[in-house]
Amino acid sequence: MELGRLPPGGVFHAVCFVAGLQVLLFVDSWRQKMIRLVHGGWYTAARSG
Repeated sequence: MELGRLPPGGVFHAVCFVAGLQVLLFVDSWRQKMIRLVHGGWYTAARSG
């Protein structure tokens, strides 16, 4: 995709799109980490007590 072909504001939209994807990926990985942490905690608590 060439920058010359993008409509006015297309660069801005492309940057926002990429930034949004990065944020989504970050949030998703963080959410999975939290879920794993919580599940691990529950699992450990259930086993120990």
